Amino acid sequence: MCAAIHALSAPATLFLLQGGSEIVPEAAERIAYIRDHAVAWRSGWALWMVSAMSLLGFYAWWGARTGRPRAAYAAFAVAGAGIVLDWTTESLYIGWLPHRFETIAPLGTLLSAGGANGLYCVAGAMLTAAHPGLPRWMLIAPWPGRSGPRDSD
Repeated sequence: MCAAIHALSAPATLFLLQGGSEIVPEAAERIAYIRDHAVAWRSGWALWMVSAMSLLGFYAWWGARTGRPRAAYAAFAVAGAGIVLDWTTESLYIGWLPHRFETIAPLGTLLSAGGANGLYCVAGAMLTAAHPGLPRWMLIAPWPGRSGPRDSD
């Protein structure tokens, strides 16, 4: 379900949000897009909020299958912190942009693109590490600085 939601919402949000995103280098153009396409802008972020919730649901499903409830709870808490950052940012984008653009846009990039997505990645790596029976290389591959098989596990 998570993959289906992302497969449907990602192209839609790209279409709805691109004119107000960092893809457009000029802030004035981004502000004008958000102002002139407020319904599309808000709808795009609402879709992305649903996507974030589906990821949290996927992590709960995955964690329940690890056989290591403490590790699963910890990973879910990390992902939960990610969704708090994501939804905070998206709520600011929906409610406050284009007003206060100079303050909100950089803060949103930091909180969502940096903080939330980083936490989602850490939670996924934690769940991978908690999963029984995986070869050693799969347990270390998700962590920064590690890549590919290291041995014949």
